[in-house]
Amino acid sequence: MGDRCYMEVRCKKLHAPIFEKLGFKLHEEGYDGHPELVELADEQANYAHGDRLPMDIPYFGWHTAGGEYGAEAFACDGRKYFEVGIDVHSGGMVVHVSDAGVPDEWELGLIRMFRVIEKRAKKALGLLGKKVKAHVQGG
Repeated sequence: MGDRCYMEVRCKKLHAPIFEKLGFKLHEEGYDGHPELVELADEQANYAHGDRLPMDIPYFGWHTAGGEYGAEAFACDGRKYFEVGIDVHSGGMVVHVSDAGVPDEWELGLIRMFRVIEKRAKKALGLLGKKVKAHVQGG
C-alpha cells in the first residue's frame, strides 16, 4: 500500500523523462507559452515521491494532501529543493496564526525562502525576464 496524492510539476521538456520514470504523464506541452517547457501530472503519486525527486535540475509544482501529509508547493533551482504548505483550493501558502492574531514568524521565513528558490527555478526555466507574446485572436 501507500499514501497517494495528485501531483503536478513544470520542467524543461528535456527533463521530462526523469519525472516520467517516477510515474508522471505529460499534461501540457509548451507550458505558459514556452515550447521548451512541459507540465506533467501524476494522479497516484506515492507519498508525493518523497525523496525520489531530483535535486540537480530546475522545476516547480505542487501536490495535494495525502493521509499522512498536507498539500505543498515545491521548487528546485538545480541546487536547492524547498517546499511549503499550501491551501490547494486558494493556491495560497499556509501560515499559522496565534490566538492573538500574530502570524508564525518561522513559517513566514519558510515561505520567504521558498519564494527565493521558486524564483530561481522559474528564472532557470526562462519564465522570468522576457515575456512571451501570446497569440490573441479577434479584438
